[in-house]
Order: sequence, then C-alpha cells, then structure tokens
Amino acid sequence: MPSINVNHDLADRSLFLAWSGHLGSDAERETCFDNVRIPQICEGVGVSGVQSFLPDPVKPLPGTGVVDFGHVAWYELSGQPGQFPGRSETHLVSDGKSVPEGIGNPGRALFLSAAGPALETPEADHFDLAERHLFFAWAGYTGAYETFAHWYDTVHLPDLLGVPGVVRAQRFLPETVTPVPGVVVPDLGHVAVYEVRGSLVPVRDALKDQLLAGRLQLSDQMNGSNKVMFLRPASPYLSADGR
Repeated sequence: MPSINVNHDLADRSLFLAWSGHLGSDAERETCFDNVRIPQICEGVGVSGVQSFLPDPVKPLPGTGVVDFGHVAWYELSGQPGQFPGRSETHLVSDGKSVPEGIGNPGRALFLSAAGPALETPEADHFDLAERHLFFAWAGYTGAYETFAHWYDTVHLPDLLGVPGVVRAQRFLPETVTPVPGVVVPDLGHVAVYEVRGSLVPVRDALKDQLLAGRLQLSDQMNGSNKVMFLRPASPYLSADGR
C-alpha cells in the first residue's frame, strides 16, 4: 500500500466539464483553446484553473463501457457550482462575440461536486499538470450510499493509488446546477476521477491484470453499470493566477 495523503485544499472542489465541438484542424483547435478560450475562461470569477482534453483511445476494462463525448474543457472551480458567476462558461457560450471562431455546439456539459476526500500519493507534490491524463470511472450501486461511499474512500481509491502512475483520486457527484441552456447533461451519476502521470496504457493494463487475477477488491453493491472515460491532455494547465 502506498503512502497516501489527503489534500485538504481540494476537499470542496467543484468541476465544470464542457464537451465542445471544434470545426477546424487539430492545430487550429489547439491555438483556439490555448491562446483564446482558456485565458477567457480564467477571467471568470470562481475559476481556479482550466485545461482541455481529448479522448485517449485506450482499450476498455473488462466489464465496462467507454464513454466518448469528444473534446472536453475541464474547469476547476473555487466554491460550489452555484457560485460560478461572472464570465463563466455559460456567459461565454451564450455571448456569441466571446466564442472563438471554429467552436461548435457545446453539446454536453456537467457540474460535479466533491463527494469525498482528495487522496494523493507523494508524487502529487511534483506533478506536472501539463502531462496529466484523466481516468473517469462511473459506477452504479445498490443499497445504502453511505456504505458504498465508505468502501470507495477507504478501500477502492487507496487500491487504485497503488497502481504506478495514479497520483490523485477523488469521488464526485453530479450537481443540479443548470449549465448552458440547450446543452445535454449526461446522466451518469457517481464518478471517481483519477489523475494520472503520463500514459494511461500501463494503468489500464495493471488494472486489467488485477481484475482478472481477483486482486482488485470490488464491492458487492456495484450493480454492473460501470462506464469509463480516458482522456489525454490537449492543452497546458492554466491557473487563474497565471501560474
């Protein structure tokens, strides 16, 4: 079992995920988000950091389905989603003059609030967010939520933090805050987000081996409706203070 720390600064963090189509080339998309879109979003009150990601073509894990909504912007919020005012994504999308040319319909958007502690390995102290890959794991469950949540925080997340490359893990629940009018809000429920240093392939392969060998303990409450999303970075991470 690795040494695991609790990052109290992330205990109450919220996320806003916005899946957006882009009509140009990959190079045009990168220029658009790196030089225009992300700095715009960081001007919004309540935004602490922004980064964009693309689907990573990693093979699904046994017993899971892959969710692929395309390019996604990951916005870290300071405070609860209901306190996301100012030049937020909602304002930028609804104000056509603020949307860089080439960005299509956002399509899907989702607010998430932390449902458990942010657990980290010591590697988190030297984690280059520009290389951060993301692994989302949605899991349906039966029975009492409290029992399921306790197992997740005390057993499952520590188990996955023992996989080389996994640096941070935290559970989230969807919020009822209405995102941009007209977009689809994915109804996927409880999700664990794993932040990974570098390629997701070794992580996926290690998890597959553990699952097939029966070394990865799963809760009897899990109902089999498990979905995953693998993402690779498509832009640098930009914090609101420019660091």
